[in-house]
Amino acid sequence: ETSSNMQFPVNIYLNIGYPLSIMCCVCLGMFWYGSLFGDVWMEYSCFSTRGLQRLKKSQGTSASLALVSFVAMATIMEYLVYIMRSDTLFTGFHLGVVIFVGIVLPLRIVDAVHDPRTNKVVVLVDLLFYASCVLLQTCIMSYFATRNI
Repeated sequence: ETSSNMQFPVNIYLNIGYPLSIMCCVCLGMFWYGSLFGDVWMEYSCFSTRGLQRLKKSQGTSASLALVSFVAMATIMEYLVYIMRSDTLFTGFHLGVVIFVGIVLPLRIVDAVHDPRTNKVVVLVDLLFYASCVLLQTCIMSYFATRNI
């Protein structure tokens, strides 16, 4: 069977893993940048007083954009889980590590290196969040890939 014969099934989005992975990332983001690391992230993020006021005013827009990005990320993750035939927590974790180390980490490091305002604490908090989201999504989707729930 060649890859050109493989079709992407539309019904995979009816699987509970897809919305569950999105909800988990949204909840994790609220906790991560709220009570867990919110104060630390704000302190080291180099925002001026005016910038912090604008950031607080745009929380609704930021939350909406975060939701859209989590849906887009979940769509790509679901597709990768499908084409890699990942159907266990172990294979989901492995796929998440590969995606994080091969795609997310290099992009974030390049971004941090080229922005002189970037603080190491902010980069670390963000990287840990990105790693957590990628691993959460791939593990959840892989676990539910072959389960009819």
